[in-house]
Amino acid sequence: MENYFLFFLIFFLNSIIFFKFQKISNFFIFFDKPDGKLKKHDRAISLVGGFVILINLYLIIFFLKILNLDNVIFEDNFVYIVLILSFLFYFIGFIDDFKNLSPNLKLFLIIISITLVTFFFS
Repeated sequence: MENYFLFFLIFFLNSIIFFKFQKISNFFIFFDKPDGKLKKHDRAISLVGGFVILINLYLIIFFLKILNLDNVIFEDNFVYIVLILSFLFYFIGFIDDFKNLSPNLKLFLIIISITLVTFFFS
């Protein structure tokens, strides 16, 4: 029963975020414009999609914790690793949207992120 409640709660909150994310993009002017080279889309695309995914992940973890659902993600430091790495991956992608980072630099930053988080939480 608790799982259904969690599902509908996340679905409801996600629906609100989904229908508001265009307004969020307009407010912060977070759009990716086509350049004809790497960006093949034909109109401006919102950059808030990754943020919506990140918020959903955080909401799911938050409500799993609040509802005290026994789950493997709360064992040891796993939940902290997921939270930190998901934010770092989001942040690297967000910076890439504005600065067009090279694939090698993105890979390097991801490897460094994983290494540092693993080092500090092991």
